[in-house]
Amino acid sequence: MCGRFSLINIKPETLKEHFGIKNIPTVLKSRYNIAPSNYTPVITNTEPDTIHMMQWGLIPHWAKDKSIGQKLINARA
Repeated sequence: MCGRFSLINIKPETLKEHFGIKNIPTVLKSRYNIAPSNYTPVITNTEPDTIHMMQWGLIPHWAKDKSIGQKLINARA
């Protein structure tokens, strides 16, 4: 993963047309410094027509504390 990313403002009509999104949350305003542990909009494979707000980070199965997700920003397989 990268250390930061941006979310640009996009018209709800464009999301509906391109992704087939049904309900668009009102929190999709532009943000230019999204970091690990921040909540961000996500389109998943299981519900490709819905935007979910999810916390960004990688939490390994062996982690005892969820705060490790803020530190693991560059993972390799």
